[in-house]
Amino acid sequence: MLYAEKHPAKVRSEDHSIAFNRVSLAIQEAATLEGNIDAENKALKHLLACGSSAGGARPKVLVRMDNQFWLAKFSSIRDLSPSLLVSLEQAGMRLAQKAGLNIPELKRITVKNREILFVKRFDLTTAGGRNAIVSMRTMTGEEDPYLLSYSAMADVVRRISDQPKIDLDNLFRWMVVNVLIQNTDDHLQNFSMLHTDKGWTLSPGYDITPNIYQEQHILQINGSDGPFSREDILGEGRRFGLSAQKCRRLFDQVSAGLVEWENVFDECGVPMEHTQKLRESIKKKRKLLGLKA
Repeated sequence: MLYAEKHPAKVRSEDHSIAFNRVSLAIQEAATLEGNIDAENKALKHLLACGSSAGGARPKVLVRMDNQFWLAKFSSIRDLSPSLLVSLEQAGMRLAQKAGLNIPELKRITVKNREILFVKRFDLTTAGGRNAIVSMRTMTGEEDPYLLSYSAMADVVRRISDQPKIDLDNLFRWMVVNVLIQNTDDHLQNFSMLHTDKGWTLSPGYDITPNIYQEQHILQINGSDGPFSREDILGEGRRFGLSAQKCRRLFDQVSAGLVEWENVFDECGVPMEHTQKLRESIKKKRKLLGLKA
């Protein structure tokens, strides 16, 4: 599960200085751990997979600022640049919002010369409790994400969502965003269902980050891991149960929201020297989809 601290309401209130000091200490501890740990150890991987901590490939820590709870995400000592992954995730999340997805509030702050992306937790209630959030990996019961497609998640949405029409539209938007910005780390734990007092809904978008290392997607679209044609994407949307007209309209809305993707990259400070291949790949994929590069 995402954001799985058991008792967030019991964390004492702290000002920015205390929160930033905790993040700074976490950065130091993470660097020490990363420098000594065997990340490929099978036993360790098994324990992490079974645990309830906030997952993902980057170091992170839960903090409280302004009486609100945030997930602080920072770079790894193995990253090519200290700000590379932070700037890429900020750009990806901002683009997803422009495409019409519900995205948590973000803050990007420098703590002792390190760039930190703070993502506001969306699983908490106004009373300080927690709503249940369950990954699509759990919902589908599938251990191997490479065997599934986006439409498998749509099956879950149709089955349990209390607002399936809205959630299916948003899942389709999420899929198109991932394709257009090359967020290929689209495994089942990067999608979740959130339970509130209104019932089950698709969670806000999270972990939407253009991938500089991999061009093929984990989840399939029309039986392929990419590259995709417009027909592939629209066909997968039809498997969601959406009409052909609705798929075309949503695709056009998302693509229109991402026209200025390079400007957003630049605004977020995505370093050109490490993302030239990514940018060229995005342009090629846009051309394949009939969009202006």
